[in-house]
Amino acid sequence: MSVPTIDENTEPTFTCRVWFKEAIRILNNSGYISCPDVNQLEVECKAFAVTNQPAYPSYGGYKHFIAHSSA
Repeated sequence: MSVPTIDENTEPTFTCRVWFKEAIRILNNSGYISCPDVNQLEVECKAFAVTNQPAYPSYGGYKHFIAHSSA
């Protein structure tokens, strides 16, 4: 996959964050959600994460989950 044209000036490589932002754009353009500014959504998500960081000190501040393969 490649970086969408709209993100080429800010995203040097394709990452999960790039995928997420493009998915939000597609959902918005299709009328499934209302989020006209994915960059503002990212700012809001980061602010929410930082606000909640102290809630999980045993994980270095952030709660994270690790998926394990059943195979």
